[in-house]
Amino acid sequence: MWKGDPNGFWVVFWADQIVAFIGVHGSWLEKNGRIGEIHELVVCPEYQGKGLATALLEKAFSYCVSLGRRKIGLWVGEKNQPAIRLYLKAGFVRTGQWGKWIRMKKEVI
Repeated sequence: MWKGDPNGFWVVFWADQIVAFIGVHGSWLEKNGRIGEIHELVVCPEYQGKGLATALLEKAFSYCVSLGRRKIGLWVGEKNQPAIRLYLKAGFVRTGQWGKWIRMKKEVI
């Protein structure tokens, strides 16, 4: 993931421990052109609910906008209701589903 776009990878440390990270590819190629694509967003359970995921999403949005991207997308498991709620709150909309994976996108410009 880091090799795909090293500039789109951020880590949150608490003391010397990694507690959250996000990996976004700022130039993901889709059939309609390039978008930002979130590949992974992870927050350790004991640090969830503290705003880290929202802060990391904002960082990803800013990065994608700086590259001229108008949309950002991601896939989320259909049973991951906390993540789905987070993404909906952040402005993502459901655009499709493939098996157990839900496709979501957000306009960032």
